[in-house]
Amino acid sequence: MFSHFLIWEGDMAAAGVTACGMFSPTHLIVTAVCFAILAVCLHLSRGMKEEQLDKIVLDVAIPVTLLECCKILFNWVHGGMTPNHWLPLTYCSLSIYAYWMIACGNKKVHEMGKGFIVGGGIVGGFAFLILPMTSVATYPMFHFLSCYSMAFHTVMMYVGLSYLLNGYFHYNRRGYVQYLLFSVPACGLALAVNLIYGLFDDIANCNMMFISHPYRLGDVMPFIGAPVLYTIGALAVYLSLPYFVPCGVVCLLKKCKRRHDARAEENQAAGDVG
Repeated sequence: MFSHFLIWEGDMAAAGVTACGMFSPTHLIVTAVCFAILAVCLHLSRGMKEEQLDKIVLDVAIPVTLLECCKILFNWVHGGMTPNHWLPLTYCSLSIYAYWMIACGNKKVHEMGKGFIVGGGIVGGFAFLILPMTSVATYPMFHFLSCYSMAFHTVMMYVGLSYLLNGYFHYNRRGYVQYLLFSVPACGLALAVNLIYGLFDDIANCNMMFISHPYRLGDVMPFIGAPVLYTIGALAVYLSLPYFVPCGVVCLLKKCKRRHDARAEENQAAGDVG
């Protein structure tokens, strides 16, 4: 099963190895397992103090950073020197910096890191587990990069949801400002790296955060337009949807709960009168 755990993508064809691929049975099974593990971990984290969660985040930041260094080394050893192979400046890899900001930063830095991991990390992690366009689409599931990616994004969701469900982050104007304080500079840096690299080589070989090129998104959404329009649209999406999608879900759940409580009170009042 793990005989090709460290195979390079360029050697797969000669070895008769195929990628797992999105929506394959293996991908769907592993995704279900990841969600089950996530549910158990969230259950065990109920009622934790924020200081306890901060300690867990530090415990997460250390191995994740080490594994990210292993990923970089793996790509370098096999000649994957172009930025899209190793540079940790994709949307989801920003969570690594957020972990350290939460665990070690002062209050302002802590809140910015939390703003990203809750405001964007939940959707980012969920989106990858459902639509793994990079590692799982390139390598077998039982490969270092695929296993790491699935675990990485499960942890990403766990950290974000643990702060949210324990009441240490709220989707409001202040929360959105914290998300923007983290995300705007990150998006600006990613775009700058892409543009500078594009002066010397094909920008698709850099393409941090998929801001400059749709990569495999073009196969899923063929209506994607010209590069400049795509970049503007991608930036707009990064700075809005990851935050407002879970915000909308939380608001809807709160509204449903208020209606349920109101009906329960009405039924109780009617019973008392009877």
